[in-house]
Amino acid sequence: MDTRLSRNFSLIGVVEQPETEYVSKKYVSDFIREKLRMVRGFLLRYKVYRFIDNLAIRASEHISEYPKPVFTALLTVSFVLWAGVFSYAEFFADEKTNKEEKSVGASTEPKEAKDLFSYSFTNTEHEPVKYKADLTYLDTEATLQGTLHVVTTNTTGSEQDKIFFHLYPNQFKEPIDGPEWEFVRGPSPSPGWIDILDIKVDNQNADFKVEGTILEIKMDKWTAKSTAELDIKFNFQLPSNYSNASYDYAAVWLGSFLPLQAVYDKNGWNLDPYSPIGTPFYSETADYDVTIKAPAKYEILSNAEEANATTEVKGESKKYSAKIEGVRDFSIALLDTQYYQTERFMSQNETLVNVWYRPSTDKQQTANRNAMGAGQSIDYFEEFFNSTLPYKELDIIRTGEGSPQMAYQGMIFTAGYNFSDNSYTSLSMTDGVIRQWLSGLVGSQGYKEPWVNESLVSYSLKTYMGEKGYMAKISTEDQLKQQDEIARIQKEGQYLSSPLSDFKNINDYIVMMNLHGYNMYAELDYLVKAGKVNKALKTYVNEYTNKNASGHDVIKIFEKAGHPQAKGYFQGWLKPEVKE
Repeated sequence: MDTRLSRNFSLIGVVEQPETEYVSKKYVSDFIREKLRMVRGFLLRYKVYRFIDNLAIRASEHISEYPKPVFTALLTVSFVLWAGVFSYAEFFADEKTNKEEKSVGASTEPKEAKDLFSYSFTNTEHEPVKYKADLTYLDTEATLQGTLHVVTTNTTGSEQDKIFFHLYPNQFKEPIDGPEWEFVRGPSPSPGWIDILDIKVDNQNADFKVEGTILEIKMDKWTAKSTAELDIKFNFQLPSNYSNASYDYAAVWLGSFLPLQAVYDKNGWNLDPYSPIGTPFYSETADYDVTIKAPAKYEILSNAEEANATTEVKGESKKYSAKIEGVRDFSIALLDTQYYQTERFMSQNETLVNVWYRPSTDKQQTANRNAMGAGQSIDYFEEFFNSTLPYKELDIIRTGEGSPQMAYQGMIFTAGYNFSDNSYTSLSMTDGVIRQWLSGLVGSQGYKEPWVNESLVSYSLKTYMGEKGYMAKISTEDQLKQQDEIARIQKEGQYLSSPLSDFKNINDYIVMMNLHGYNMYAELDYLVKAGKVNKALKTYVNEYTNKNASGHDVIKIFEKAGHPQAKGYFQGWLKPEVKE
């Protein structure tokens, strides 16, 4: 036989057995036992019988007087007669409950038994939530005291008796172990958390509970399309680590720190946890009006434009106020002026890039190169996406030594290592610039469908690198090693379409999103030619600006751009049939 390419060859011979030895005999007891199994299988769908069945099995393990088959048959017959009555009653009780249920509960799973990329689940009826925050930062205690006034409209399509908010800093209330948290934990971590002190809904005290990073608030007949006003009083003890909201001796950086209303889409409320892998922060666009009081030694910046911010200094205290509309989150930084200075660069479209760095430890030349790299990236991607960046300032803040980079609309938090002598640090700025469009202007469900955003970011970044001469040729041997690594990851049940929870470590995630995700679009670009991939990407950005997009929406855009078999093509890459 022609075995084609193979690592080895094996041959096995088995002695053929006479067929007569395998003729099975049929008994009446076999028939009865089979029917009883069918009845038992039906009844096991109900909780009462499952409880009884477990008791019976445990009891049978301690009874030796009876032969096991006889004992099992007797128990099954007797339980069928009376457990079925309870199962019947339970079934109708559940039916009644389902009919009476008017609100949609929290969910993190799709309601349809399909892959998420097979249908669009995003909410097209969204109206921006309005947040008004009044904050005070206590420097000596690294504590933020605040109140948050929220005005929100019920766009779920049904009456709700609950509303949910993310409290992402609560992830660090207890020590976190495990290698996957190493990049967030930092060398000397200390805990941080948000204490919810009081909540009012429409000026009435409201019941609430906090479980992990989720705040659940009881609502009294929050009917469809009606508006509710919530007042949340809280204290935030900042953690010391490399997370999105932390501090060190020279700065305080705050991103994903305010209580943030969870997104409601066709899958219900999205209550996904904080993940050390990828970007799990799923949000809708919102309007922010924030005031913060802090010691006067700090330069206070936010992702709001300078024209929409004011600063007042009274003695040793500083008051900063800012407004920004149509963003997915609010970010703010407090920089000790004795440690920081800035480098600036103006893009062709007059977007001012400000890079804040620490001259005592960082290279000024690198800071200047980062400012120039970010500005030139803005020029490139405004043309690449056929979309003008809607804000005229981009602040790049040097945060902790090893903090993972985090991009907010109008602001990028980046690590100290991006201000070393490494000549490729400006590419990190380019990545942050790309995310001003992909994840900023256009959002996606980064926990369930990370490929929607990350593979497009990877394709955009590597296209830029290729045109700017950063891309080095890769050897055939290295290509084969990469493909072997991808095959290994997929055999372990980790696919391009997998949610963050399926990835075993950050390396497997990066390989799938950055390498395999890029390859998916690069090959598509080669197949359809005529720049159709870039054409589809431009359509995608412009059509979904200030909206969220799902995988289904991406595929639909590429179908319209001239690849009618796009669904089959994407599915083959997103979750292929893995052969042993």
